[in-house]
Order: sequence, then C-alpha cells, then structure tokens
Amino acid sequence: LLDNNINILNFFYKIKIINNNKYLYMDDYSINNLELINSYNGISLYNFLNKNITVLGNRLLKK
Repeated sequence: LLDNNINILNFFYKIKIINNNKYLYMDDYSINNLELINSYNGISLYNFLNKNITVLGNRLLKK
C-alpha cells in the first residue's frame, strides 16, 4: 500500500478483534460511509429493512 498510494492508509483505523464469530464490529466511520443507519438521500439500509410494527422490533433491528 505504501508503494501505490500513501493517502489510502489514512482511511484505516485501529482494528478491534472480537473473539465471537456471531458479530461484525464496524466503527462509526464505516457505518456512516456505508449509510447503514443514516443516509444523505433518506433511504438507509436500516430504513429499507425496517418493516417492524412495534417500537421493540425497531430497537431489536437497530441493535
């Protein structure tokens, strides 16, 4: 990476290893760039998938 593009290294942050294969840890920067919760055009992945009727269902999906 250093030979090809030094600026690309600025996008990498500290990696956190979790010893549980059930979860994928994502930092705030990644979540925002992938528009998982909030989106610039109003249609995030969360909004697209959220077909829950109850508030509890909304919370569980967001968790």
